[in-house]
Amino acid sequence: GPDAAQVREASAIRADPVAYAESAVRRLDEMADRLRALEEARETSRQKAQRALAALEKNEADCRRFGRAGKPLYDAAETAYPIVVEGRTFSSRAALQTELTAAKRAIERAARNRPRLANQIARDAADLADIRTRLAQNATQKDDLLRKADAAKTALAERDLSALDALSGQLADDIEAALPSGELFAPPVRLLGNDGGAGELDGFVF
Repeated sequence: GPDAAQVREASAIRADPVAYAESAVRRLDEMADRLRALEEARETSRQKAQRALAALEKNEADCRRFGRAGKPLYDAAETAYPIVVEGRTFSSRAALQTELTAAKRAIERAARNRPRLANQIARDAADLADIRTRLAQNATQKDDLLRKADAAKTALAERDLSALDALSGQLADDIEAALPSGELFAPPVRLLGNDGGAGELDGFVF
């Protein structure tokens, strides 16, 4: 059967269904504010990950283009320095090696971080869909409670006890509506690992 808290709540609703409905509306408003703040945070996170992914892919493409232009010159014993690669001048083979190694690391870093960014975008998008569904449900619940509060006011004015009793039962059921889980309010997973080791240029294909 119902526990003591449920019995007390039912008694409170019957004692003043209008006040109870208005209190429930305030709770729904508070939850809507919390959901809207979370929606903004998730949208910010999603856009940040999208920008990071776009920047990562552009940098990877630049590094591959540089590598395809510079690696054959680096490998060729007859290359005379200084040389110009993609508009940049390199005074020695060692200088070109340094930049090719940096490009290789950036390409490897992109391979590690692309799925993390894509997963972050997908998680944020899924959370946003859930939040927006809950906001719509919240608005529907609020409208329903406001209608029932008005009906309760009318029933009180008309001393319609049977209508008040029916509305009290409906309000008790309404307040049992599910609220967002704690998981929804957990902070999003952060992104991007470190650079890792460089490895050798030998055998690396840009």
